[in-house]
Amino acid sequence: MKNNKQKTIWILVGVIILNLLLSGVYAYSFYTVKIKNEEASLVSKELEEYLSKEGTINLLKTSVKNTEEERKKVDAYFVTRDDIPDFTKKIERLGGMSGTDLVITGLRTQNNVLSVDLSSEGSFRNTMQLISLIENLPFKVEVVKAYIDVVEIDIPEEEGGGLKIIWKGNFSIELTGFVAK
Repeated sequence: MKNNKQKTIWILVGVIILNLLLSGVYAYSFYTVKIKNEEASLVSKELEEYLSKEGTINLLKTSVKNTEEERKKVDAYFVTRDDIPDFTKKIERLGGMSGTDLVITGLRTQNNVLSVDLSSEGSFRNTMQLISLIENLPFKVEVVKAYIDVVEIDIPEEEGGGLKIIWKGNFSIELTGFVAK
């Protein structure tokens, strides 16, 4: 009986040690899983932040790409230093459109304002049409000064004689859509 009692105690001690050992393995496994979950959470958060930044960057790139045509349209309303020759040609073409002889007599820039001095010759109606065309340019143009004088020219008898009336105009305009780059 003593032998049975001793066997039972050894079995009990073995079971207790086995329980302690399994409890330790369980606690260690639980702790390891907890650490791995925290690491995975940190990596997941970092990945989410990165993707959020990437998403924002991609959204901005897409927005820039989608608004390219609109930005070009807006840029067409501004004149840069490189665009001054094209702008002056547009103004000179207005002389032909209005039926006047138009000459640009001066160009000045100050801050974001391009000042243009003009001189024209033609009929009164054509001179008024020229002013109207200038005011209706697709830019923010303001006619600052406008002097219009009538000049009577005697036509020699060999050319038919009589008087020819010419309206001479001197104008100063300011373009406020100028970008000095």
